[in-house]
Amino acid sequence: MSNNREENTNPEKELTESLETKVEEQKSTNEEWEKGFSIKILKPYEEMIRLLLGNTYDIKIPKLNISLRSSILKSGFPRIILPLIHQYKIFDKRIMEEDLPPQNIITKDNVEIGVDGIAYYKVVDTRQASLGVKDFKKSTIDFASSKLKEEIGKLSFDEVIRVQFNEEALGPYTKDSYRLLESFGTEIPKIMIKQVNIPDELHESMAKAKLAVEEARGKEELSKIEINIAKNLEEAAKTYKNNPEASRLRYLQTLEKASENKGTTILFPSPLESLLPK
Repeated sequence: MSNNREENTNPEKELTESLETKVEEQKSTNEEWEKGFSIKILKPYEEMIRLLLGNTYDIKIPKLNISLRSSILKSGFPRIILPLIHQYKIFDKRIMEEDLPPQNIITKDNVEIGVDGIAYYKVVDTRQASLGVKDFKKSTIDFASSKLKEEIGKLSFDEVIRVQFNEEALGPYTKDSYRLLESFGTEIPKIMIKQVNIPDELHESMAKAKLAVEEARGKEELSKIEINIAKNLEEAAKTYKNNPEASRLRYLQTLEKASENKGTTILFPSPLESLLPK
């Protein structure tokens, strides 16, 4: 049976399928230059870069003091794409959300944890995002992953848990502060910690620590109760000492309660004079 299964598998077919999958993934992650005749109507949040014969171009009219960056087009008018001479890309200028790859990070107090994050980024320079870097999205996500690792490395484990629980944001990271982002044409308003994966060993130690804390609290509460009981007994002893009749009445109540069980006989050796009023 195993030999038949091995014969049915085709290594060449598997290699072809894997290569096709990688190509499709690359197409989905990297925006290609579009060509061919078309008329584009851009949405308010979109921006287009259009090349003429593979180059950007500007229109300058010195006499009228007019300078237009015609290669960068915004919404408002239909945009004509001519075949053979035009190439274009359309960028979404809204804030985009992207999951960061899971990574193991060591905190400031040397605790290794797995962290899943989310990066919020946006394109701020269409020209730079299209011409300054091969894949602005991948480069921006790689930058966000490195920043997440750097920021968590500055925090203790308890601080990381607090940041995640309170949904605190890391950042912002702007192109004015980071030249690398300036070369990508993007900015990262914030990075969020999506999930913290704690190792099993740390889970066990945390459970033991929690149990020890609960036991300590239980002993503390029990000691407080014992102290209150001792104080009450001390006050009762002082009251009975100053009031013998109350002491005898309490003694009789104790005898009555002890005699409720009819199957048991209890002897209390005591002189009768102590039970009679003087």
